[in-house]
Amino acid sequence: MNIDILDSPDFDPIAYINQKFPTEASLDGLDSFATSINGQIHILDDDLSRAIQTQSTAGTQATQDITDAQEAIVELFDKIADIKQQASQSEKMVHEICADIKRLDCAKTHLQSSITSLKRLQMLLAAVDQLEGLVNDLQYRDTANLLDAVKQLMTHFEKYTAVPVINDLSTRVLAIQTQLSKHIHVTFQDIGQLVDGVADAESFVEDLPGNMKNLSDCCLVVDALGLAARQELMEEFIRLQLNPYDRLFGPNRPHNGLGDIDRRWAWFKRLFKHIDAKFSSIFPVYWNVTYRITLEFIDRTRVHLVHALDTDAGRENSDVQVLIQSLQSTMKFEVDLKNKFEDISDEQNAKFPSLASVLSGHTPLQTPIKAGKHSPTRRRTSIVDTTHNTANTNLPDSNKICDVPIVLESFLYCLSREYDRFLGPYVLAERQNLEDMLRRLAAEEDTAENEGSDGTDTGSGSSAPVYGSAMSMFAFIKGSIKRCTALTNGQTFLSLTKEFKTCLQQYCESLLSKCVPGTTSNGTTVYKLTPGMEVTLCYLLNTG
Repeated sequence: MNIDILDSPDFDPIAYINQKFPTEASLDGLDSFATSINGQIHILDDDLSRAIQTQSTAGTQATQDITDAQEAIVELFDKIADIKQQASQSEKMVHEICADIKRLDCAKTHLQSSITSLKRLQMLLAAVDQLEGLVNDLQYRDTANLLDAVKQLMTHFEKYTAVPVINDLSTRVLAIQTQLSKHIHVTFQDIGQLVDGVADAESFVEDLPGNMKNLSDCCLVVDALGLAARQELMEEFIRLQLNPYDRLFGPNRPHNGLGDIDRRWAWFKRLFKHIDAKFSSIFPVYWNVTYRITLEFIDRTRVHLVHALDTDAGRENSDVQVLIQSLQSTMKFEVDLKNKFEDISDEQNAKFPSLASVLSGHTPLQTPIKAGKHSPTRRRTSIVDTTHNTANTNLPDSNKICDVPIVLESFLYCLSREYDRFLGPYVLAERQNLEDMLRRLAAEEDTAENEGSDGTDTGSGSSAPVYGSAMSMFAFIKGSIKRCTALTNGQTFLSLTKEFKTCLQQYCESLLSKCVPGTTSNGTTVYKLTPGMEVTLCYLLNTG
């Protein structure tokens, strides 16, 4: 790239002139050179002037552009601020709209709740009025269904008992329940008094007054009243049924003794058959009336037996045979009870849930149940239609709860265990029989030894070289153990083993007494055997 020397930063004008005009002869071109230089200067001046003008114009335009840009920025900020303000207003408006929607939704919910509550209150008022009429007319089947519906409706107003209308309705419903409970109790009290007077179940039903024939409907009402009402009715009914039993077999009564134990069981079997024939179509199956009566009978009999056993044990001449026969009869009665309820238990457990399974949540019901002191409180959240359907005779599933389920294990040793601490006379009798047998056999063995000519016959009755009394003793002990364990394996069996130990010690002493006594002389003991004594010693050693 060629660079003009005039544009060089190291330009030297003297050296440049000397270079252009080295000699005087070269000065002839000075004028033309000067003209050329002047022309270039004019061109440069024009270029500078134009550049200065262009730069001046460009600076003004740049200033204008900057000013325009600043104005545009200010305008943009204004627009952004306006948009932000509008967005804030829009957000505020959205919040206000949402708040209005929430208020409207809450108002809608309260309005619906109010409408629902008013409808329920209207239904409750009508149902209570109808229920009072049904109670006065003693229409128990309709009363049971309607009472359950009223109780369901009342659960929705539990928080509003301070309201006069609700308080009045609660009072009326409580009065209805009290009236029903009293009337049903009186009805079943009259039935309880008629039990012993009528033998045939069909004539029993026909002999009832007109207001007492719908007993099964009364049971539906009791179910609607709750488990506590059922429990109270059952306790009173069972008490009335078993009062004659206490009068006949209670403490200090004519038939309280152990000799009348079979009469107890016969009386109860007649009662069981009597109740089952009369009330099997009256009481619901899941009430387990016969099982309840059996449990109460067992509790009362336990008290009676303890008193009879305690009285009999205090006598010196107590009859052991009567005691054992009484225990055997009691154990047979327990087995009969277990067998009687075994099939019933399987069927009921499959059909009806127990109260424990419902409270634990293992058995679902149509109606949720909450545990209480005596009975569950039913709670439902849906509106209950109180339109009564007389064709529907089934109560809700929540009422069909078996509050006293059958437990077969409750019959095992339920009464016989009470005998264990009173079997002392039996243990003494076993010991006495063993001692008498050993004395008799020992006497026979001594007689046989004295009468034997050569001392080889010991009266054992066996070819084994042992005393027959030992074999008989162990056979007796084995039989005694078998007899005792068939009755009990508790304290009585332990006492019997101690008596066996005492008898074995006595038998060992009797064997030792047969040994030849020795005489001691000068520190030496000498034994003199009589003829045949060596055979006796062999028998003693083998027996030991």
